Amino acid sequence: MHLLTTKLQFEPSPFYKYSHTIKFQLLDAGLHEPIKWHYMIDEKSKKKLKESHYKLLVMIGDVDLSNDKMATLEYPNGCQLSSNYQNIPILGSDKKLNIVYPGDITKTVKIDKTNQLCFRFFRIHIPLLITLSLYEEITESHLIKQLKIIRKTDNLATRMSRLKELDTDVIPGLERVSLKDPYTLCRILTPIKSIKCPHTQCYDGCTFLQMNRKIPMHAWECPICKRSIRFEELIIDEFFQHLLKSVNDDFVFINADGSLQLKVRDAPARKRRRKESGSSL
Repeated sequence: MHLLTTKLQFEPSPFYKYSHTIKFQLLDAGLHEPIKWHYMIDEKSKKKLKESHYKLLVMIGDVDLSNDKMATLEYPNGCQLSSNYQNIPILGSDKKLNIVYPGDITKTVKIDKTNQLCFRFFRIHIPLLITLSLYEEITESHLIKQLKIIRKTDNLATRMSRLKELDTDVIPGLERVSLKDPYTLCRILTPIKSIKCPHTQCYDGCTFLQMNRKIPMHAWECPICKRSIRFEELIIDEFFQHLLKSVNDDFVFINADGSLQLKVRDAPARKRRRKESGSSL
């Protein structure tokens, strides 16, 4: 039983800090009957639930007691969750991404009365763990404060050669950088990116975290190069902060030597071709 107590937590999310588990149950493979829980809220949880940033979350997922890995959030086929006869959303709208949410039952719970949780699903094929646990919800602004401010030491020429390997659109000798967030198209406020990404381009920190709040971290990807990223890899880019302070335009070109220009200058050969064609442009 001592091993099981270490398995009550699911894979971590930067948005939720685990407090403690109120109730759990292991389901054997082959089970298909509905599961009903009747429970009371313990005194420790009552005190914390008075604070708005604590949430009661139901999680279901694959658990392997033969190793030390945490459980993975994964609902069985046809899974439906209700708390005190109210349906709780647990599945994302985009089936292609296979996004699942923790079941947030905070608003449906009766603090001083007996509560009922009901799970319905088709026949399950692997052992599953169900937990009802208390978590502290972490805001995007708080997460931003945890990020380190870093100025990358590699030069721009090196980064541009890496971008070419990624088949990214790069003008020879220049890197075009937008000062607008790719999600909102508004000017970036807090420029972040993964420390593993080779590009200068950043995106807005709070917007990125808001967009990924309900997406499992293993499915996070960079909006610029589509590289798989995790929260602990994110940094605030000091060089991009300098761009935001010094450039009023929506985008800027960065030369290989690090200098800035607001427009692409015509190459000499291109000017000659225009002159020969009689163009007045």
